[in-house]
Amino acid sequence: FTAWPPAAPKGASLTLLTCFGKIYWRETVHHGDAERLGAARGYAWASDDNIIPSFSFLHAVTGDMGGKGWRAIREVTMRHWALVALFALAPMAWLRASTRKGQERSKARNEASPRS
Repeated sequence: FTAWPPAAPKGASLTLLTCFGKIYWRETVHHGDAERLGAARGYAWASDDNIIPSFSFLHAVTGDMGGKGWRAIREVTMRHWALVALFALAPMAWLRASTRKGQERSKARNEASPRS
């Protein structure tokens, strides 16, 4: 690539690219209403100074240069293994959360039931 991130195809609002063992995801949403909430703002974080960071996050809100709305941009980069770990841990987290809810419900039923 001559530049990072590479340009998205015209008209695309979502971009997903995988290379060098890393995943790059970008979402650009154009809002047609002329008034946006608050001033232009942004937040960015990167784990290292590589061209394609191991982990990074960017969120920006800015006005459209034509004055016909505003854009919200989100970009994320992560390593492949982090995505695999996320998908592997998600079912365990869901199972643990549902088990806790079941325990809380049974405890509440036991406390609410009259004792003889």
